[in-house]
Amino acid sequence: MIRSVLKRIVRGRRPLNNKGFALVVEPVEAGWIKAGERHAAPLTWEDTLRSSGREDLQAFRQLRDNLRLLSQGDGLRTLAVCKAHAGEGSSRVACHLAMAFAYDPRVRVALVDSDFHHPGLHEYLQVEQANGLYDTLHDGADTVKERIKTTALPNLAVVTSGTPPISGAFPVDPLDVGRILKQLLPQFSMVLVDTAPVLVETTATAVASQCDGAILVVHAEHTRREAVQEAQARLQQAGAKVLGVVLNRRQFPIPEFLYKRI
Repeated sequence: MIRSVLKRIVRGRRPLNNKGFALVVEPVEAGWIKAGERHAAPLTWEDTLRSSGREDLQAFRQLRDNLRLLSQGDGLRTLAVCKAHAGEGSSRVACHLAMAFAYDPRVRVALVDSDFHHPGLHEYLQVEQANGLYDTLHDGADTVKERIKTTALPNLAVVTSGTPPISGAFPVDPLDVGRILKQLLPQFSMVLVDTAPVLVETTATAVASQCDGAILVVHAEHTRREAVQEAQARLQQAGAKVLGVVLNRRQFPIPEFLYKRI
């Protein structure tokens, strides 16, 4: 399935070599909790996506269920949400997927932003960027516990990217990021990591390799197939388990029902 879908949607000519899934996710508004609209009462998943329509709700439910099916018996607890370049929409996908997992009130979910140069989770979740993962690594702290931030969803928390590094700043050791992820597991049922661009930051593949699985977010009709192939190859070479590809921001210039007959 993934080859035929990506052949029509991702720019380029050669098909991708991937046995995972290809899920189309429709475009939605930029933020899932707008500034000034963080309610005192806990929000539900449907509340946050109400303006996006039923298609978006169903798309992320399907993505969540696909991941569960693919990881049966393997114990998927940590998931890297990767992209080839900045601007693919991985932060948005990570946020909505986290909400899909957190739909079950018994499941506690944590989001971690490891994209220090182009962080996005704090904007989607309307929390402060400072005092996050980068600060923990820079300070040499043994735990990230005190830097976990709450969100409007009671069982969804986030570790933001932290203070933006400057040129020549403290180098990040991916093994330390992996250590932080392991520390979160006793407290959370699922940990999702929004990584840096795979083709730009060498730490992205190393971070992904320390997760139980990884998905690659692709901006439909924008990202070249060669770039996706290279990102996938680098992830696999680093030992990351690439579970599939998410096609983000797909547009329908003709009615959607006609696509289903193609």
